[in-house]
Amino acid sequence: MSGTICDHEPELLAAMAAGELSEALQQHAVSCAECAETLLVATFLRREAAATAPAPLPDPAYLWWRAGLARRSAAAGRATSLITIVQQAAILSAALLVVPLVRWSWPHLVHWLGALNLRALAPELPASAGNPFLVIAISGTLLAVFALLDLHADWSRD
Repeated sequence: MSGTICDHEPELLAAMAAGELSEALQQHAVSCAECAETLLVATFLRREAAATAPAPLPDPAYLWWRAGLARRSAAAGRATSLITIVQQAAILSAALLVVPLVRWSWPHLVHWLGALNLRALAPELPASAGNPFLVIAISGTLLAVFALLDLHADWSRD
């Protein structure tokens, strides 16, 4: 840009803003470097403005509904936090009570399992499977592991 202003430049800008560029102004823009540059920049800016339309704002009713939903969700979280803590404490205390219960009742458990005929419980168990008690113990252990994994998944979701 040379810094000089053509006398037709304001007229050219007004015609571009109105969207009605006359044949005489187009011919002048071909011969005048200042007006040609102004026409080029104005055309570019108009295309850019048309291409990047602003995103529409969301519906205010939707925003109000989402705010109410968030408020109710936060209130429910505050209301159930004590329940969750008590529930986890109950599960922990039940798990801690199992250890002395098993320790004190172990002799009775061994006597009961000794009297139990495991071959009668699983008569079709192949001999290559080994001791039926071992199969039952492994199955029970796997069941307990899966139950603990399920509890962990439930607790980690909260």
